[in-house]
Amino acid sequence: MSSKFALMKNRTGDLTMQKIQLGTAEAKFSGEVLSVSTGRVEREWIVTKKGLFTTMFRLAKDPTRNVAGDSDLPAWHLYHLLRDDDIMELEDIVFSPVRNSPLTADHLRVEVCCRYPRPQLQVVYVVDVYPASWGIRTSLRLKYLYHPVDEQVPSFAGPAWSDALTFHTPFKTMEAAGYYNDTQHRNYPTTPLLLEQKLPMCEQSVDWANIFLGYWGNIAFAMVKESPKCVNQPSLDTGCFEITPQHIRNTGLALHTRRRTLLPSEAYHESWGTWTILTPGDKAELCHAIRDFDRQRFPFRAQRDTWIMANTWGSRGAGNRSRSACEQSNILRELESCADLGIEILQIDDGWQCPPDPENPFDVDWMEPNPERFPDGWTTVRQAADKKKIALGLWFPWKASTDAILNNIRNGGFRRIKLDFVNTSTYEDFHGLMAKARAIIEATANRCAINWDLTERSARVGYFTGREYGNVYLANRPAPPPDIRRLDHVAYIPHLHLRDAWHLAHYLNLNQFQLSIQNHERIPEFVSDACRHPQTYGFAIAMMGMPLFFQETQFLSDSARAALRPLIHRYKQVRDTMLACFVEPLGGEPDNRSWVIFHHYQPDAGNGFLSVFRELQNRDEKGVIRIPRLAGRTLECTDLVTGERRVLRMNQDGETHLAIPQSGSFLWWQYRSL
Repeated sequence: MSSKFALMKNRTGDLTMQKIQLGTAEAKFSGEVLSVSTGRVEREWIVTKKGLFTTMFRLAKDPTRNVAGDSDLPAWHLYHLLRDDDIMELEDIVFSPVRNSPLTADHLRVEVCCRYPRPQLQVVYVVDVYPASWGIRTSLRLKYLYHPVDEQVPSFAGPAWSDALTFHTPFKTMEAAGYYNDTQHRNYPTTPLLLEQKLPMCEQSVDWANIFLGYWGNIAFAMVKESPKCVNQPSLDTGCFEITPQHIRNTGLALHTRRRTLLPSEAYHESWGTWTILTPGDKAELCHAIRDFDRQRFPFRAQRDTWIMANTWGSRGAGNRSRSACEQSNILRELESCADLGIEILQIDDGWQCPPDPENPFDVDWMEPNPERFPDGWTTVRQAADKKKIALGLWFPWKASTDAILNNIRNGGFRRIKLDFVNTSTYEDFHGLMAKARAIIEATANRCAINWDLTERSARVGYFTGREYGNVYLANRPAPPPDIRRLDHVAYIPHLHLRDAWHLAHYLNLNQFQLSIQNHERIPEFVSDACRHPQTYGFAIAMMGMPLFFQETQFLSDSARAALRPLIHRYKQVRDTMLACFVEPLGGEPDNRSWVIFHHYQPDAGNGFLSVFRELQNRDEKGVIRIPRLAGRTLECTDLVTGERRVLRMNQDGETHLAIPQSGSFLWWQYRSL
């Protein structure tokens, strides 16, 4: 055995054999080897005086598919904080089941507790093992065991990493993927939500991506940063992927952005998490494995999160124009309108807290309904909502105090809180925001949750953090009066909003993203072609995720309302089944000329949903769609709009022909395999 793998005993003697199971998940430690298994993938480390080193990462119970091990790279490396001659002492390994958490799915947690004597540094390597998942999550916790003088603490700058792997065989191909925020300024054909790039087969650093993907042909690997990084917003020391065709390191420990040094009186410093994912198959299967792991890390809570929402912003323009929608009399009208359409929650946006025409609408120490707008506080609105069986939501700036938020929740019975204007410039800001969200969840017994916001470029929660507390409001897409031109850049354009949903579905679960519905008749044709689409087309896009009427629905015409009511009713009948499905994006990328497909599926089931959009400038009434998961099947399809049934035969490539006579329209089918 090389000196690199010299075994390290804990300070109090040998650790005894430990083993724990939860469903198909298992973790055990024997002498010097830590091994975990989800039932689908297995990973193993050897504990040494230089840290933990991965000795195996493979598909479960298949030794021929071990892709990693014999690494020169320790699982973590703390640049500048540790010297080459520093020795790690293993103090304890703690195994615990995590059950019935409101924040994540049931799993096993392993905490490897270590100490470095010279720098007096405590390190905990956390391993989360979710049963039947295709991946494993790791993270680091750090703190000093003494009170250092700030000037004497080593620089945090440098390529510190929190997880690393060495692969037995170089990848055949590599790529990276990442999502943009600032959706408010990315509403053009040239500003997609998703960036995917093939990577050259050489040593490199990729600092913009959320996800690394590597392929060996019949096995695929991914590493995901659980951090607020976006392509256009690095956020808080989220680092990069340092890559060669045979190695990967995930750098960025959120250290650079702390206000203070690591003090022993504080809680541990938490690094960003890392997901390591392995699956048989091609990119489609790897994308599914990422979505599957995402669903366990950030589970969809049906009782908490299943809503068709309306929001009072979006119909009057910016600033005080839209704040004027937050008058008690207008909220009562909106409740009537929502009840008529079948909308289940009305969120009161910015304006409720301030008087009409305020000099500074946010200059309030204790946020409560302004008496000029709401003469009796929330009483009348809450009673009207209860009578209509509609829930209420409320907007807050992110710096509002937790006490003020909870006070309004108690008085108004709110079920959804939107936190806006987030700009977490420090580690403490970010974790303070997460603590606020957690306090809301705990105080309301998980009945009230958060809407996060991706509309600006500032450092917010991104796509891979915060979703244990709620879901994501994707984009402002208003329809102000025609004489207001300053919001043209955020106008609702159907094919661009469809593209956003299609891009999200590549790696994420759409049931955690709010997709906007706008009043097509109020959008001028010189800004958008929305008016050339039926109102039902906009709802059909939104029901791929979580529908959000970003508008005052009372302004919808009688004809639009008449078209929406039966579609909303039908959607609610099958919604629970749809939301339980995974969604994969197929067909052509939305460009206003394509056949666009969303396939709702369960991997081992013979039923699901197909949503096919024939875009407005697509001149072909007939087309060929390809759904590889359904190759060779015969399907009985029910049109959920008309009720008609038909048999669809998929060839061995998963292809079939269909027709949509009218461009700018859609098919929505529920299928079962015959």
